[in-house]
Amino acid sequence: MTALDSSVPDITGAPPILSGRTCNGLICEQFWDHGALHSAASVIYVKADEIWHRLVLDAGIIHWREQSVSPEPWEVAEEGWAYPHLDLANQEELIGLEFTGYVMRASESGCSVEFEFSDSRRLIFQEARDVVTWAVI
Repeated sequence: MTALDSSVPDITGAPPILSGRTCNGLICEQFWDHGALHSAASVIYVKADEIWHRLVLDAGIIHWREQSVSPEPWEVAEEGWAYPHLDLANQEELIGLEFTGYVMRASESGCSVEFEFSDSRRLIFQEARDVVTWAVI
């Protein structure tokens, strides 16, 4: 891909090397506003070989950051906002699988990150117009 390739995403932070590392956790921090789900994964926390990586897909930009503490759900009660956590690694039985790679892409309406696992499944996070959805295939 070249710098002019529209599929090359804008990235901030240092994308981690995940290939060959074990999935120890994968948490989606959702965004709820007054009881309505607005984003299934406003922040994605990936734990590989006991290190947490914070991933945010926002307005077509992919943000990576390593963090030392475990993520915790939170809320802003006075605004009606809640940020509960979905334990995607346990729900989709990803704990203990090896990451075989991941691909980051840009699109006209946002960006995506697609994780690949040793059991041939893929986990895709798609951001479009500031809303992030996910699917396991």
